[in-house]
Amino acid sequence: MIGKAHSNKSYKATIQYLFKESKGAEIIFASGVSSETDDMIWQFEEIGKLHNRSKNKLIHAHFSLSLGESLNDDDWIEISKNYAKELEAKGNQIIAVKHKDKEYEHIHVLINRVSYDGKLLKDSFCSNKAAKLSDEMEQKFGLVVAKTRGNLLKEELKKVIDKSIEDMPSSLHDLWNKIRQSSWDIKHFKNGVSFFKKKNPTISLPGYKLGKNYTLKAIKARVKMQLSKLFNNTESHESLRPVMNRDALKSEIKEIISSALDTNPKNLEDLWSVINKSDWKVVLNNNRGVSFSIQNGNDLVLFKGSEISRSYSLSKLEKTLNPQSTFLDI
Repeated sequence: MIGKAHSNKSYKATIQYLFKESKGAEIIFASGVSSETDDMIWQFEEIGKLHNRSKNKLIHAHFSLSLGESLNDDDWIEISKNYAKELEAKGNQIIAVKHKDKEYEHIHVLINRVSYDGKLLKDSFCSNKAAKLSDEMEQKFGLVVAKTRGNLLKEELKKVIDKSIEDMPSSLHDLWNKIRQSSWDIKHFKNGVSFFKKKNPTISLPGYKLGKNYTLKAIKARVKMQLSKLFNNTESHESLRPVMNRDALKSEIKEIISSALDTNPKNLEDLWSVINKSDWKVVLNNNRGVSFSIQNGNDLVLFKGSEISRSYSLSKLEKTLNPQSTFLDI
């Protein structure tokens, strides 16, 4: 079982989310509130007015099981009440809602931090307390231990990443696509990357938690190393190529792109395929541009498309191949 929690500002937004039609929401326990959504929001808000010194007046907890596990409503109610006890909630409105929109069983527990006498419930360590309760419930109900499952998931994900890198991705974007062919998906940030299960997005693992070889910086370095291997192992006449200066290389790739366009490719993928048959390789840069690289002696030389010619930026090439469309990320 995985238990998480945080404090929210808006009663209305949180409750409306819980009762979206797509969620298949079912109230399994309620204390001090109506079962009608509009009435529930009003009741939470009215009690919330008794304390005006805090913005986040609602604790929102989430408890989920592994795929294939199940608990009855009485068990879920016990978990909800035990969580309220962990927080020392007394005289606070509580509601527990089971959702049916995922393949795994899970519930949401809402607790109004403001009690009927206007006192504010502490939200310190509310997520730690949800995790602690989950550990206890795993033992009681014979559930899969989250820590054990977490270690197994880490090893599974590391194997997926390692295999995807070994498959010689042509760019970081290509690597993400390879990983997405598994049961994992990716959130790529400016300075980091996180991976999550497609069927259970609550299972999320930042790259740095997998080890030093799985940070965004390390993954980029590994992809670059594999790209170098790709050039070094390519069965072509590269080893016979003379070392050229940068201007000569720029002229060469410009001519190759021009010749590739003359073959009338139907789309960008066709164009990349033609270029990749030469000594040059196409490198897509996270949907923001395209570069072209070649092994020049012991050095890997890289040109941005826009550096070769304004006409060879990713957006301009897209418009060249499809003049009627506006540029879209590929």
